Amino acid sequence: MSPNARRTRAPAPSNTINTQQHDLDVRRNLALRRGVEGTDAGFRAFAAFLIEEKDFSFLEETLRLLSPVPNLESPLDPSDVRATEKRIENALEAFRIIMIMFRSLSEASTGAPEIRALYDEYLRILIDNWADVMVWMRHLLFYGPRFTRSVHRSLWACNETLLAILRDPENNIFKMELLSMTCTIDTVFLVLCQINPETGQYHVIQPVPTMDCSIIQLVRTYFTCEEGGWEAMQMRLLTVHPATRQQVISFFIVRMQEVAENAQGEYLLGAANSFTCLMDAVFGLIRDSKVLRNAFHKEGFIFKYTSALSAIIRKAEAAGIDDDNFWVDVSTGANVLVRLFTMQSGNPCAYVPKLIEGGILTCASMSLQHYDRRGVADFLSLLDSPFQTLLYLHPFMYLSKCYAAAERQGDMFTMLPRRSNNPNAQLIQREIRSIFEHNRYTYGQRASKKINMCANLKHPGFDEGHDLNGYFSALRTCGGCHAVNYCSEACQKQDWAGFHSQECPTLALDYQAAQSEMSWTSLRTRRDQLRWLEAHINTTLPGLDELTRTVPNEYRLKKTSVPWPQSFKANSFITVIDLVSTLTPLIKGTHSLNAYYHSTWRHVKEEGPWTPRIEQCIRDMEERPNDILLMEGIFRFNSRKTMYTFMKLRYHALRPKGERYTVMNSFYRLSARKPTHEPVNPLNHLGT
Repeated sequence: MSPNARRTRAPAPSNTINTQQHDLDVRRNLALRRGVEGTDAGFRAFAAFLIEEKDFSFLEETLRLLSPVPNLESPLDPSDVRATEKRIENALEAFRIIMIMFRSLSEASTGAPEIRALYDEYLRILIDNWADVMVWMRHLLFYGPRFTRSVHRSLWACNETLLAILRDPENNIFKMELLSMTCTIDTVFLVLCQINPETGQYHVIQPVPTMDCSIIQLVRTYFTCEEGGWEAMQMRLLTVHPATRQQVISFFIVRMQEVAENAQGEYLLGAANSFTCLMDAVFGLIRDSKVLRNAFHKEGFIFKYTSALSAIIRKAEAAGIDDDNFWVDVSTGANVLVRLFTMQSGNPCAYVPKLIEGGILTCASMSLQHYDRRGVADFLSLLDSPFQTLLYLHPFMYLSKCYAAAERQGDMFTMLPRRSNNPNAQLIQREIRSIFEHNRYTYGQRASKKINMCANLKHPGFDEGHDLNGYFSALRTCGGCHAVNYCSEACQKQDWAGFHSQECPTLALDYQAAQSEMSWTSLRTRRDQLRWLEAHINTTLPGLDELTRTVPNEYRLKKTSVPWPQSFKANSFITVIDLVSTLTPLIKGTHSLNAYYHSTWRHVKEEGPWTPRIEQCIRDMEERPNDILLMEGIFRFNSRKTMYTFMKLRYHALRPKGERYTVMNSFYRLSARKPTHEPVNPLNHLGT
């Protein structure tokens, strides 16, 4: 037999290879069918096949179904419908197989090194082709509905494939690389923003009523990939065109509104889950970014999210839903929302009224009642409990906008203490209701009372201030520091010569720093504090002569050895009202000025230029002890600073009770909270 004849019989090995490939294809199809079942057993069976065969070529062959890659600027030829439909069907089949592969390996990878190694190798192969995969996904989202029978099919394929790839609990280097790619983030944005043409609302993929939509699950999965997910998305949002940024942000807000609007019955459980997921995502995006925080505020984020949560809770209460997971989800979502704008915000006073306007007090109160009905004995110590939510809100309830919003919402009735197994649950509601009742007196019954906000210490004593409606047009604010206000140009010039020319340069630097931190104090907040304190003093304090007699003897120091102030008279005192340390607005009493200096004012020199102004107020009081009361109110400003509002008040002995004390002068200072001002744990004071 010639050599040439021997070579002509060589096809035998090829037949063997074809047979082996055929057998492999059969086993692949059988294993794939098990994976398509969507059960744990089916996923394990498919993963076992991949491990046994070490079948890396399966993914490589699947990715070849995506070739050639279309050009988004030049879509597939619509005139050749059959060819276009075939290419789209190939892409959809490829994504279906990829989804089942990664879902199976992810479900079966726990504690199995060989599966982990195969999973990592599959990710490596996918990274090499990831740009093409993303192009095809975007192509399907743009053009797929034109060539498929269902508007949902292309979206489902893209969403579920991304979800399966990103769901792996382990964050290895390959997965983090996928997360950080710009093309991945842009495709996720595109999935999130898909509108259903049949409803005009965002698409919903929700196979199980008690679970959130799969698209929202994609948000949750992306953001829970350690720090990489939200950091990558945050960076991308900061670099895209502002119009694109607002479109993506609109998804987070409008989607939540639609979830709340459409949820009924058992779907409310999924709605609560969706709220928690989206709230966590927003928290990650805006907590460290002023640009994104402003962009969310531009869309009315606080009110709209709070209103959505309130709607879900009201529906659940009406439907009698008693599922623990539901109430844990809504309590957690409410707590994250409130914590973001009270503990993570530079200026909570600007945001808390919007939370109340949206119904956050109703959310917390209804959740509190459920926790109590279920007998959750330790809910007060839970970080995300409704009790903690109310504690975060409590220090800002004195604001006039909070009162107005609560009146519109009917929160006075919501905060009525109900019969409860836990006295502390009753107490927090009773204290907030008590503040609202005082607010009604301050901003309702005393609405016509004038208040003086002029900073000039020589302001005419007979002038008791401006009508409430005339504040913002009548007062002149220093343009340099924005820390002091005047009733007229004459008062401004007089105070500039006496005090403010020395204060303004330092205070101006403080204002610039506060602007950069978004933590400035508004004129309305300062006005509310003065009105609230003046009303509180007039309803709780006795006459000035009686106050003088109650100065604690143990604080009567004859002279202080510190350089400032040089000395105080033994009977010189100050009244302090503390809204920080306890739940109840506490009049700490009348303190000797020497004692109060040692506990508080010794820090004033370090924190601002207010020393000369304070000294002058003390001299005025010591010259006219029967006519002038010094008082300082302590308010929570944010998680880092406490706001001290100092007031010099005139006492009118002949006036009826409730009108004897009026503000003559005032100013405020912000202080980094010292240990002596750290709020004590309210739980230690409840029920006592």
